[in-house]
Amino acid sequence: MDCFRRKQRDYFCCIKLLDETEITQDIQRETRGSVLLDLVYRHLNLLEVDYFGLRYLDSNNQTHWLEPGKAITRQITNGPPYTLYFGVKFYIEDPCQLKEELTCYQFFLQLKQDMLRGRLPCNFSVAAELCGYILQCKYYEMKALSKLF
Repeated sequence: MDCFRRKQRDYFCCIKLLDETEITQDIQRETRGSVLLDLVYRHLNLLEVDYFGLRYLDSNNQTHWLEPGKAITRQITNGPPYTLYFGVKFYIEDPCQLKEELTCYQFFLQLKQDMLRGRLPCNFSVAAELCGYILQCKYYEMKALSKLF
């Protein structure tokens, strides 16, 4: 008797990526964080996923990382709609150890965001080096766009 079962309710979820684009997804009450993480990883074609995560703000504007094994609706108390932010969760000591170009690109997008928002205090020489990395990212974006047209 399916007609007496309670219907699944969909919740709207928006994921903001490092390149300032968004992914929207409807989720159910028991959808786990790993579902959204996998969605983002597939969307970005990321293979080195251990460094990244989704974060959210609670009602006190404190940042928390979404736990993959837990239901999203049990973690985020202010919503729906739910807003999550994709970002670097763990930084690698030597970026040259990253194997995938797309992983490096996401790291540099995070650095760019952190510098522009003042979350990364550094001296002039370090800032100049990071600006060089930001320029490399811009070059990568232009190179990728030129392949499309």
